[in-house]
Amino acid sequence: MTDLQKIVEDLSKLTILEAADLAEMLEETWEKEIPTPCLSAEELSIARADLEVSCVPREFFQKMEILAKRIPSEDLFDAPRFGFVLDAMILANFAVRVDGATGVRLMPERERFPDGIIETPNGTLKIEVTEVDRESRRRGDEYKSGVTPRDSITDWQEKANAIPAELERVILKKVNKHYDPKPTLVVYLNLDEYGIRQKEILTIIEEAKRRHASSFEGVHVL
Repeated sequence: MTDLQKIVEDLSKLTILEAADLAEMLEETWEKEIPTPCLSAEELSIARADLEVSCVPREFFQKMEILAKRIPSEDLFDAPRFGFVLDAMILANFAVRVDGATGVRLMPERERFPDGIIETPNGTLKIEVTEVDRESRRRGDEYKSGVTPRDSITDWQEKANAIPAELERVILKKVNKHYDPKPTLVVYLNLDEYGIRQKEILTIIEEAKRRHASSFEGVHVL
């Protein structure tokens, strides 16, 4: 029988970096051991239609999580037909943070604007979502190769250095669309630098939000 107490004691001796490496290794192992159920085109269409029906943020978040687990990572980040799932992830994560939000939904595929709607006691928020990552990164290729890069401190520093330019690049793409009416922009910052230069990066984010405030009803960075 496994000695759980001994495992706890051994884990408590790990450094932060060792614990991070262990978490990644376990995630990769579990992903390989547990086959991902196949999702048919019809099931995907039904799932999208379900996300287009307004529900409370927590329910929307749960629907999104269930759907995302049924899509292999190499497809989720590579196949355009799954793009709405990535949008739903960002929308769900923002909606649960909106005080008093009563409803959230994706917009139908035929609608090009906005990406989603959040209902609040103070009115309706038209949400446009986007993600910040290194422009050259191809996550689908990473997952297809079966080798997900493990970050080092040097990688974290490089990500921190990349944030100002990549954040500006992605927001400007939305600014240049000249939305009318102005939406609420929600940006998912997918450049995790694990707290390196955190105060500086928070300042960079706030400056970017102020710089582009006139183009949106609000700008939020997750």
